[in-house]
Amino acid sequence: MLTGTVDVHTSWNDGRARVTVRRSGEPRWFTVAGSPAPCPSGYQSRLLHDRVVGAVRAGDGASVPSVPSGGPVGRRGWYDSPGHRAGIA
Repeated sequence: MLTGTVDVHTSWNDGRARVTVRRSGEPRWFTVAGSPAPCPSGYQSRLLHDRVVGAVRAGDGASVPSVPSGGPVGRRGWYDSPGHRAGIA
């Protein structure tokens, strides 16, 4: 279990979201339990990322929840970028 300030990174490729976490400033990333997870679009990987960040901030530990439904599938633009990152204090 990681404590303190952490970074969460979510990448999406070929219908799967991979979620990793590290202590801020450290070079080594750890795969979050349940990752990679099936995820049909980059947009939904962003929603998944936001849920993981929320769980970490709430102190609920880090595991990959089910992929949220809704939103456009295969949408182009920022949400279909290959990765999302958030620093959490």
